[in-house]
Amino acid sequence: MYTSNDKFYQQLLATTMTEKIGTQPLVIGITGNVAAGKTTFAQQLQRFCQQRLPKAQTVLVSTDDFLLPNAVLKAHHLMAVKGFPQSYQAALMRQFVTQVQTKHQITLPRYNHAINDIDQQRSQTISQPDIIIVEGLMVLQPVFQTLLTTSVFLTVAPEVNYHWYLARCMALNLPAHYQMDQNSFTQLAHHNWLTINWRNYQENVLPLKKYAQFQVQLNATHQIATITIPPIDCELVSISEA
Repeated sequence: MYTSNDKFYQQLLATTMTEKIGTQPLVIGITGNVAAGKTTFAQQLQRFCQQRLPKAQTVLVSTDDFLLPNAVLKAHHLMAVKGFPQSYQAALMRQFVTQVQTKHQITLPRYNHAINDIDQQRSQTISQPDIIIVEGLMVLQPVFQTLLTTSVFLTVAPEVNYHWYLARCMALNLPAHYQMDQNSFTQLAHHNWLTINWRNYQENVLPLKKYAQFQVQLNATHQIATITIPPIDCELVSISEA
């Protein structure tokens, strides 16, 4: 039996395949706020693609991997806007798009949430995949828009979003990483959520929501609650999942 998410993944994959051009890979973009379920959703979609199309190579790329290392951000006084468009490696993003479009191999760095930085010991090589799932804050920015076959914008209730954010911080044991007690870290996390993450979402992510082919609201268990499909004239049509 399909879950509501599986039904949508099936619809998304079928729709995307009808839009495939030549031998270019299918590129599905997943975006939304920090800790809004993008990674979980993208990983579920990747597993679905691998099960349904076992002969196809499906890879998952996070736009976090294009962030400038913390040392560079600090040197350029950009830590307070980490995650904003100016904190990414623009040249690397353009190179990635070009290499995918010309079907050439590219090796990308990997971001590690456990250290909140680019992990110099890890990398990912992308070599002519059939399906690419790109998830992250930057998916609907102009640099990636031309690459996308289709895109999904995820939303979740603000209180759930913050709960997921704080839970992720604790699961990664970030208080110990920053040598802080839990209460002090919680205060810092709440401050960063409001002044960095929520601000970035309002200024640089949410305004691009209208460009997504599917607008999906998740509930507190990462299941799809509603799907909204904006037609070309941008008048929104809502579809509720039973």
